[in-house]
Amino acid sequence: MLSATDRAEVVASVAEALLVGVDVTDGVRLLGVGVAGLTDVLQEDMFAEDAPVIAEAEAAAGADATSAPLEEPGPPRRAGWTPGADVEHDEHGAGWVWGSGLGRVTVRFETRTTGPGPVRTFSEDDPHLRRR
Repeated sequence: MLSATDRAEVVASVAEALLVGVDVTDGVRLLGVGVAGLTDVLQEDMFAEDAPVIAEAEAAAGADATSAPLEEPGPPRRAGWTPGADVEHDEHGAGWVWGSGLGRVTVRFETRTTGPGPVRTFSEDDPHLRRR
């Protein structure tokens, strides 16, 4: 947030604005919004690069904010196998990244149309594993 707020509609509007950048056509595995009171006094701006998106959301919620155009989402901040990312394996089929590190990626092979599936760990450069 550009500043501290106690208005639920501002928090909801910011969450909705952030959702615009996410492809949800195949469903969303987990989605939540968390808020916390980090201090009792006005907080410093922790996310200055997000200011245009937040300002737009606050304006839509009727808050006092300057209107700024939304920026196009940039590339992911972190390379590699991000937890939660959808993947496909030639032998095991569709799944999602459970975790990664130390040159390995762990995948749970299940989708929203299957029951809980097995978990397998692969080398991060496994030629049979790819992002969907």
